[in-house]
Amino acid sequence: MLSLSSSIGGALGYTVTSAIYTNTFPNALLRALPESAEADYAAIYLGVSTAQLQYSPGSDVRNAIDYAWAHSQKYECIATTVIVALAFPAVAVWQNYNVGRMQLFWGLGLLGQISCTGL
Repeated sequence: MLSLSSSIGGALGYTVTSAIYTNTFPNALLRALPESAEADYAAIYLGVSTAQLQYSPGSDVRNAIDYAWAHSQKYECIATTVIVALAFPAVAVWQNYNVGRMQLFWGLGLLGQISCTGL
């Protein structure tokens, strides 16, 4: 159950991060790129880190790439903080089940006889 919850949480995190990256990084990159490198915008954006790391640190293009990453990650951190802040009340209302007191019971399900645990 823990692995399932972890996988679902990871998938949701990747989805939110990808959505934020897709909606913030390209615009920030285009805004920050010098006019001489605007023609390379698509190659820089679609080439991800392999194309972006070809520019030397401190150059105008690399500074624009760094700015776009920072802009994108700022919104990712805000989203993460909001999600974690909403998770604290959820943890506070969780019940602590005493699994030692659970009883096994039998019943009929849609596909035949089943067994479940209950309180």
